[in-house]
Amino acid sequence: MKKLHGLYRSWASAGLIRAGSNAVAILAGPRGLLPANDITSAADQIAALAPFFDAGFYASWYGITADPVRDYLVQGWRAGRDPRADFASADYLAARPYLARAGINPFLHALARRRRRGDRSGQAAGHPLPPRDTAEVERLARRLVDGPFYRAGNPDLAEAGVDPVDHYMASGWREGREPAPQFDVLTYCLTRGITYATQNPLMHYVLHGGPARPDPAEALALRVEILAPWFDAAHYRRGLDEAQAEALAGASDAALLRHYVEGGWRALVSPRPDFDPAGFVQARAGSRAVRDDPFFRYVAEAKLTGQTPFAEPHRLNLPAVDADWYRATYPDVGAMQPYLHFAGVGWRELRDPGPGRSTLAALLRVCGLRPARAPLEDTGWLGAIGEPADRAAVLDLQARLVAGHFDHAFYRARYGLSAEADAVRDYCDAGWRKGRNPRPDFDGQAYLDAHAGVRETGLAPFVHRLATALLHGTDISAGAFHPGYGAPDSKAAALAEEARLIEPHFDAAFYAKRNPDAAGAPGGPLAHFVAYGQHEGRDPSGTFSIAFYTETYGHLFAPGESPFLHYVRTGRAAGLMAAPEDLGTYPPMTAPDPHDWDGLPRALPIAEARVVVIVPVYKGRGETLRALHACLSAPQATPFTLLAVNDRSPDPQLTADLAALAARGLFHLVENPHPAPSPSTWSRCSHGCASSPPTSSPG
Repeated sequence: MKKLHGLYRSWASAGLIRAGSNAVAILAGPRGLLPANDITSAADQIAALAPFFDAGFYASWYGITADPVRDYLVQGWRAGRDPRADFASADYLAARPYLARAGINPFLHALARRRRRGDRSGQAAGHPLPPRDTAEVERLARRLVDGPFYRAGNPDLAEAGVDPVDHYMASGWREGREPAPQFDVLTYCLTRGITYATQNPLMHYVLHGGPARPDPAEALALRVEILAPWFDAAHYRRGLDEAQAEALAGASDAALLRHYVEGGWRALVSPRPDFDPAGFVQARAGSRAVRDDPFFRYVAEAKLTGQTPFAEPHRLNLPAVDADWYRATYPDVGAMQPYLHFAGVGWRELRDPGPGRSTLAALLRVCGLRPARAPLEDTGWLGAIGEPADRAAVLDLQARLVAGHFDHAFYRARYGLSAEADAVRDYCDAGWRKGRNPRPDFDGQAYLDAHAGVRETGLAPFVHRLATALLHGTDISAGAFHPGYGAPDSKAAALAEEARLIEPHFDAAFYAKRNPDAAGAPGGPLAHFVAYGQHEGRDPSGTFSIAFYTETYGHLFAPGESPFLHYVRTGRAAGLMAAPEDLGTYPPMTAPDPHDWDGLPRALPIAEARVVVIVPVYKGRGETLRALHACLSAPQATPFTLLAVNDRSPDPQLTADLAALAARGLFHLVENPHPAPSPSTWSRCSHGCASSPPTSSPG
């Protein structure tokens, strides 16, 4: 064996093999390529590889920047590394196992093979690798998805048990999810001028290569540029701790922004009043992990999806939630993640996200008692919930809310307060806990019994009632607001009557699923809806929208009448719409005009199509021809052809139209002599499609 190896080395170093100046021609000579570990030919092999080697890709994916071509030539390909984004060493070797046994570098072999083909045809080599079709690009992109990384960063997928590579290639890229630790989706899209909303960034990268993420200096400059228009330096300065504030006392606004971008964001200090970074991180906790600056991620995602940051309607800027405190304070949260509960229903029920942070205080402090729009719709005040609230200040705000509706004489006489005592503050602070009521026609205990979770908020029931009315835009000016809760007996009778009327039209399963906090309420979902949900804007079924009905017919309601009660009593019989979807049937669908078929591309032969779309036809001329036209006229990225199967349609006009259009070469047609797919029809279809992949919709 040693003798043979010596003979081989003397042959490999012979002058004949070294003759010439073109490295690829030398290495691909008549005697074939030399092993990659043959040091006598290393310089020639490196010279052959270098023009086609993507050092940016190699550095991004493997962290190797020192002499990367030599690394790949000698050992990288053996370790499974690739020389560029559009070449998979492992796949190439799997198709040619003799190369690995001979120790021949796969990429060098591919280049030499390409060179020889060009020489034989008398043409220049042109591109070092053949152009990639869509299927090949997708296959190459799939290999770059890091399954464990993707699963760890997307907990919703781990729980669902989906394949991470399949998920990213199917839909994950459209959501801006990160496919691998080496690939910075946001920065890549921003610097390459593409958007992940319409183009798979990883497939784009396979086609263009280069660095998958910029170097630290470039990344820093990009983030400063992107965030500068949205960064509030004064607000950020106020949020710094004492030591940082002192160190940055004389810093300019630009220096503060740079401090934030360079690492200040890790302390989750808010960069502007209407953005809570910790809340943003918690909002993604159940689906996608936020690994870097949440402020940059939000701004970049908004820009890449065509939105203006901080300008989209109904954006919720919710503060972070103290999970342990929230779960201990509100036991009805159960197994639900505290942030998700607060983001869904908690803030609407005036629950607090943590100790010392008051939702009610933020509502009253920012919106006042007469906001221009209902705070439930204009949610810009939510960010103020994260600011610490002094207890005395919160009581002052509650007293201001209650004062115009409080019966001072009743309260003092009933509970023996002196003339000097502040009756309103007494009620808001501790009186309600002792069973005291603010006026004779409001029963606090009845309110608490009917509204699960109110007691845990620490708010007096009358305060909660008034604040809820304010939240939903109900007029609470003096003399216009009616509390709606009188003596317990009369209220119970009124609720029972409402429940009797509503029950036949109420979907308890829908309500319980939509409102988990109501599933275990006393009396069940119906009782919760009648006493509480209908006044909070919660829909009673999937076919009735309280918001739509109120906006459309609110002027018809009697004083104190809820939207659904009006619908049950009056609106349903009068034919009023229950939801926006309740707009009648669609008009009949008509076939395209004859000239609409002009200019459509001729159908590919079935053997040349990657996808065959099979459309069974029976009747419905307008619907059928409209569907065929839509399929043929829509832009498609995948080569496909359309096969219509006429199952002996009873419509002679449709049969004639199909034959005429197929004769024009727009699609293939199989006419079945029987009214249902027969074995012969599907046999002919199968025979005609035998050389094609499984059928699916064109992409």
